[in-house]
Amino acid sequence: MHSQTTVLVRTNHFEAGVFRCRSRTPGELRHAVAQSNLIAIPRSVSAIAQAGRGEKITTPVRAVFYNRGCRYTARSVCSLRETTLFIRVPTAVLADAIRPHDPRVDARRDQPLTFFDGPMSDATYLALTRLAGAPPRGGEADDVLRGAVADLIDAAYRERATRSPARHGVNDDDYVRWAQELISLSIGESIRLDEIARRVGVSASHLCQAFKRRVGMTTQEFRACLRLRSAVDEIAAVQGPLAPIAAGLGYLDPAQFAAEFRSRFGLAPEHVRSILRAGILHPAGR
Repeated sequence: MHSQTTVLVRTNHFEAGVFRCRSRTPGELRHAVAQSNLIAIPRSVSAIAQAGRGEKITTPVRAVFYNRGCRYTARSVCSLRETTLFIRVPTAVLADAIRPHDPRVDARRDQPLTFFDGPMSDATYLALTRLAGAPPRGGEADDVLRGAVADLIDAAYRERATRSPARHGVNDDDYVRWAQELISLSIGESIRLDEIARRVGVSASHLCQAFKRRVGMTTQEFRACLRLRSAVDEIAAVQGPLAPIAAGLGYLDPAQFAAEFRSRFGLAPEHVRSILRAGILHPAGR
């Protein structure tokens, strides 16, 4: 297994960069320890198991949180490659972001984060994706990272405040994990909910409720979000027509792809490509 960590931005408060790993064989496990408090923004699909928690699927749909010293294992799911953007956050800065939601954070400075993952807005995803292109410098970079950290922490706590308590068995997380993995492996296909449920071994109604409760969206919404956020990375990385990118993600009609992309991000795919390459960090007016 070969891995590389590249720091893209250093400010007075944050360090941000990209982690890349290539496995030698499918399913090869990577064992690691978080050397700092981390917020990870997956750009590929992986299965992560933090110490004390079961394995979970991570995708570009949601951010992942690590306390300093957290032991975890990871394996790539859809390919041999694993790519993750990361933000290293000092404990004091992280505690400031958490305190309005949980004043008890000051009593657990060694474990400020109490959750594994959380929602991530399209605007935040675009802003952080820009870090892998031409990173900002100085105060602008600090502002972008501080805003992203605040947005991600706020979103995680808002989700937990509205999430319904678990009403089903302990296997619900497994059903949701298998469903996420199935959708990720077949991102170019439009598999119906009843077929996903049949393959993971649970009723469609049960999976629908568990998936919405755990991920915060339906299986169809998850697939659409995963497709279009994957498209952002491909659009930024590949120069050329958009039709092959759209086809690879399951869109038979490039016009439908462009319309759904614009509906989600508020901009046409070509505009997002130019924005990400020009260094504009707040395309959605955040």
